[in-house]
Amino acid sequence: EQEYDVIPKSIDKTIIYDDKEYVLSQSQYDAFKNIYTQSGESIKKMVNSVYFDKLTNEAKAKAMKYVYNYYYNIGLQNLTGEALESKDVLFAQAIPINWLAITVCQAQLYKSDTGTSNTRKAKIQALVQSLPISAVQKYMIMGYLGYSNKYGEQSVKSYINTLNLTNEQKATLFEKSGY
Repeated sequence: EQEYDVIPKSIDKTIIYDDKEYVLSQSQYDAFKNIYTQSGESIKKMVNSVYFDKLTNEAKAKAMKYVYNYYYNIGLQNLTGEALESKDVLFAQAIPINWLAITVCQAQLYKSDTGTSNTRKAKIQALVQSLPISAVQKYMIMGYLGYSNKYGEQSVKSYINTLNLTNEQKATLFEKSGY
């Protein structure tokens, strides 16, 4: 109605990724589709949260696309056998995708209010602090958004070490978490 594109991607039997064409067998197609359709459940959970209602319409549309893109990338990862080292895929291993999408997409739209102490960072901190996620995940989101962290280093490191990631992925995630 407001002309935001929130339609999921269609899954075809042929996918082009990284200049390479993949012709999917029926089982590959079914596997890809099964992964991608999980986006619907994540979006439903996100849309039904009170936090989603607080977003601007633009942020809502972007958050929905963010979730769709995440699951599409997971489908590509499964299809190609390549570990996609995208920031979103890494962070979604540590933070539920719906909270990541809500925060990242709203934060991208924040601007500082001229002539006030209401800075972009203060708005982002208020948004992140309001989320029902752990302190460690909050530190990580602030790092994701480009802010360095002074606190929580050991807690974040310990949390990341519990994740099912390679040592290289853990190091990358820790660095991108603002440390």
